[in-house]
Amino acid sequence: MQNLDDAYKKKECYIGYALILEIEDYVIIFSRHANGMNEFKNKLYPINGSTLTGAILQADSLFTQLRLGSMSLNPNALRNRSFEGNDLNLSMPLFGLGQSIVKTTRIRQPNEDTTTISLSTSRVAKIGSAKRNIEDLCIWADMVITGIKNPVDLRTTMLNNFSKPIKWKNEHTKLKPIYLLIDIHELIDIIEAQQVELVYAQDKNNEERTGDLLKKILAKHCECFDLKEIDAQALYSCKCLSNLLVKVTKNGIRLDSAGRLSKLYVRYTNGDKVKMTTYINSNRCFYVGFEDVRYMYYGAQLHEDSNMKENLTSILSVFEPIKNMEGVKTEKGELRAGITQFDEDSVFKVIEDYYIRKGASFLICDDMGNECADHIAVCGDTLSFIHSKADGMTALSASKFQVVIGQAIKNIGNLRNLNVPNKVHAWQNKMYGQTEIQVCRVGDINQFESEYNRISKSPNGIKEVCLAIDFVSKDELKTAFDNISQDTPFKQKNSVSQMIWLLSAFISACKDADMHCRIFCKQ
Repeated sequence: MQNLDDAYKKKECYIGYALILEIEDYVIIFSRHANGMNEFKNKLYPINGSTLTGAILQADSLFTQLRLGSMSLNPNALRNRSFEGNDLNLSMPLFGLGQSIVKTTRIRQPNEDTTTISLSTSRVAKIGSAKRNIEDLCIWADMVITGIKNPVDLRTTMLNNFSKPIKWKNEHTKLKPIYLLIDIHELIDIIEAQQVELVYAQDKNNEERTGDLLKKILAKHCECFDLKEIDAQALYSCKCLSNLLVKVTKNGIRLDSAGRLSKLYVRYTNGDKVKMTTYINSNRCFYVGFEDVRYMYYGAQLHEDSNMKENLTSILSVFEPIKNMEGVKTEKGELRAGITQFDEDSVFKVIEDYYIRKGASFLICDDMGNECADHIAVCGDTLSFIHSKADGMTALSASKFQVVIGQAIKNIGNLRNLNVPNKVHAWQNKMYGQTEIQVCRVGDINQFESEYNRISKSPNGIKEVCLAIDFVSKDELKTAFDNISQDTPFKQKNSVSQMIWLLSAFISACKDADMHCRIFCKQ
């Protein structure tokens, strides 16, 4: 038996260690629960994660796990994805990999231990390895250094499908940062794993608790900021958060802060504190995008989209010019009592005419306040959810795209869990607003549920998300994309760059949800 008072007096004790090896021009650090190591490591130049992977890979190595980050700066895009399998080279889906950044990879070596490599932080972990002595660690470290000098060419491996790491020093003078995205998901995971807390510190002995700041950060999910240049190609501030700074040097990009934000610290369990921006820099959970959309900075590494030209061709292929979109002036037209059709110069009428010409068996106007789309159409084995937006004029505007794409991505989740019986009940004998326009434009509403279920269960059934917009011309967009591909300057380059990020996020979100996508527009 043990006295309860004695039990409460016992404290948990962490046992830490640090082993630092210096071999030639390289430093190898083995550590666990060793506080203060970050300050030492920040003074060293880390080995590029791709180089490290090439040093450890062998000709017969198998990739069994990949954790990917997205080069998309859309806050609603899937930020991190993981894949696992016996050999991912045989089972990995290939779409959009050129815009994916490899964060960590697990490699199985024949007759050897499994190795996990974090490409963003240059950390290596052996899984299932027996405890070794210091001599064995030194031998292993020397083998890795030999591999660093003569790494495997990653272009001969499946990693060639992903974004390509580019030397920052070779390109940084040509690139202008225009976006910053903080990966709140990753930041929160790290904060919770390390059990640190956030405090405001005016000085060494004067701390102020942050209250529910962590909850506020979590509610943001991911935040994307436009950058404003302060000092020529060296210092930028966030337009809507001027105290958050981005510093560009010949060695890389890091975050800094001013004002009250500079007093925000992360406090470790032993009482040590580091600035929040320093903490983010150390854990590398931020992305920087540039005017040149081929590039993204993440994890102390510049990345290039390996399939930019092909991606632009793929993006353009989802645009479908349709008849009468040239004459559109409004989204719905003038809604008057007694009318039975939407106005001829409205997107709604153009879309309805398009699907009627295609022989749609069902066409429903679901623009009723709790809609999953403005229109729902059924043509053969295809179920389409259409989101419409009109501006009355053509322009290469990212802000106009952001609204309709954000709405479409938000509603993808609703489409997966659509309560069809409730929808059918709401559509029964319903008119649109104060007009005489029937909500069920085509088809017997009582048969919709069975047709919806048939398509959902059919192996050849297709669900698609469609955008119907009057403010984009496919020909004009193609010209802009050609200018991007050929690196030809033009007035709307920044806006088109943002559009590419938004469109890539939309297409990827649809693909991840196993849905097709189309964008109806002007010729």
